Amino acid sequence: MEGTICGINASVYDPLLACLHKMHGARKSRTLARTGSTLSITKTMKYRPCYILKVNPMANFTTVCFMATFGGADYDDLADITQRLVRPVQHNHPSFSEAATIHLTPAWPREPQWMICWATDVASALSLWSGAGDVPYSTDAATVHKLQRDVWNLEIKLMKAASADCNLARRLQADLMVHIGCLVLFG
Repeated sequence: MEGTICGINASVYDPLLACLHKMHGARKSRTLARTGSTLSITKTMKYRPCYILKVNPMANFTTVCFMATFGGADYDDLADITQRLVRPVQHNHPSFSEAATIHLTPAWPREPQWMICWATDVASALSLWSGAGDVPYSTDAATVHKLQRDVWNLEIKLMKAASADCNLARRLQADLMVHIGCLVLFG
């Protein structure tokens, strides 16, 4: 199941906010929690594709990376934190090398589609996201391992950057607030 595209009801901003939350040094799990959470923006909740990064059957959760179109926004119009975390799915983008582009089988039909490379643990049931002819979208094992490594390395890189620049998380948070038009608070 790792490397498969599934669907989940979630906000595209949950992983972005979880990243900022961690950069702020909060001591919370990266597990996606809805009830009473300041980490969910309900106006963007919808059924969306996500990439199965790792199945954790003993812990009863699955680690995923969300996918999003961001309303068709151009890469340069995305919030800074979003630009730091996304990789193109299927389409070539001048800001990324061909090696950074994630290729699915069958080919993803819509552009632009982005993978948010932030690991999010979900306990909810996931259903396959199928393409034409009910063929599920997936990647090969080499891509799964590369993405797992890239996601973990990206998290380490962002945490090191936040440690070196104590105002980085606040600047990224302020920029995201401008882009989504609401206040994002961490307690």
